[in-house]
Amino acid sequence: AGPVSSGAVSSNATAAMEQLMIPREVVVLATRTDAAGAVTVDRIPVGSFPLVTKKTVPSAGWKVCKYQQAGYFGRGSCTTYAVLDSLCVKVSQSQGGAWAADATFGDVGCAPTFQWKPEKTRRIHAPQNGAAPRLSTIRMAGAGFVQVRSARDPHVAALNITEGSMFFAERAAEASAAGTVLLIVGLALLVPGVLLAVPYVRRASRGVAVFKNQRRFDKLDDEAFDNVL
Repeated sequence: AGPVSSGAVSSNATAAMEQLMIPREVVVLATRTDAAGAVTVDRIPVGSFPLVTKKTVPSAGWKVCKYQQAGYFGRGSCTTYAVLDSLCVKVSQSQGGAWAADATFGDVGCAPTFQWKPEKTRRIHAPQNGAAPRLSTIRMAGAGFVQVRSARDPHVAALNITEGSMFFAERAAEASAAGTVLLIVGLALLVPGVLLAVPYVRRASRGVAVFKNQRRFDKLDDEAFDNVL
């Protein structure tokens, strides 16, 4: 066989990229055994997901598109690419023992960070010549593994309670921070009032001192008058 031309390689890469952008159905197989020893395989549909996602949205400028969105800017639009990093689905058993995807908290995913969606994507840099990313770039991303968790997993419950932060003292910390901020603001507002009150306090102090001195002189005058009498 003769050498493969660059045009054929480019054509094959484009066709492969188009295939990767087609959503594919993902099904998890769960095997269970009943008391009699019979084996049953449950099919758990997770959904349909493409391995590579391409999006083109209006953009205000090439800097925002290139440096903030890792995209390619052209004709007022920003084109970005993302790969399917992983899938995570939580499952539960029915009373009959069958396994199925559990949509508790809104969807079948495992974390509120992604609105309980099962898919987690990772953005990759778009080539600045307008072409699609290379297949080697997608392979290096290491995408495409599936994780299965029980809907009763304490980790899932903790993620739901803390809204994905896993920080249980968040409300107490927020209250403490708010109290500190209010204290600082109160002190900052108190300083101008103190500065404005200083001249009045000084005047009042001077008035008291003058009044005391006058009373002392008046007392001395009264005593001198008594001595003369």
